[in-house]
Amino acid sequence: MYRELNKRFAGAVFMLAKKTETNVEFLGTGFLVSRQGHIMTCSHIINPIDSIVAIKVGDGQTFNPMTLTRVNFYEVTLVQNDAQHDVALLKLKSDIGAQVPDDIFGDTDQIECGSSVALIGFPFGDRGLHVQTIAHGILSSKVIDSSNVKLLQFDCMIHEGNSGSPLLDLRTNKIIGIVTNRFNPLGGGGGISIGNRQLGVDTNISYAASIEYGIELLENEK
Repeated sequence: MYRELNKRFAGAVFMLAKKTETNVEFLGTGFLVSRQGHIMTCSHIINPIDSIVAIKVGDGQTFNPMTLTRVNFYEVTLVQNDAQHDVALLKLKSDIGAQVPDDIFGDTDQIECGSSVALIGFPFGDRGLHVQTIAHGILSSKVIDSSNVKLLQFDCMIHEGNSGSPLLDLRTNKIIGIVTNRFNPLGGGGGISIGNRQLGVDTNISYAASIEYGIELLENEK
């Protein structure tokens, strides 16, 4: 089942970076959601003033370098940004013949706790691990945070670089969320961060924003 899920979505997942005068600096993960070149990701990893690029690497079906010293990238533009729900929509500046599966979005109101989920992204991409990675877990709860944002809680330890990954429903092979952060039991008192979000002790309680927020941004583009 995970093989089929990976085959369906691996080709649509990108590493995101910002371009500077001398190099590119890793930001996180994004994924294609339209044949027009729209890429969905987290708002908190994107700075509107940065020059953002999308990088395609191997999908894991063949052996690929662990660390890339040279990359081919595609320039993207920030077209929609929803900081409240931590979702952003980018768009490729050039036509790359984007291949996106049909009927990719799931319904978070219908998915049941206990469902198997997976994510595809680039954990520790900032540390030179430029490998597209699939991980899995169980949907453990559906919650609303203090900002009234619908979040999917799942039991998979995510790492810096996973922000912006698609959260996938194993049963339907559809996207149900955008991976955002991990639970921080220490609050704002310390710990490491994913993007600009602090983490506390190691925990496998992770969150994804409901895909409905991303769908709304995509609808605004029509």
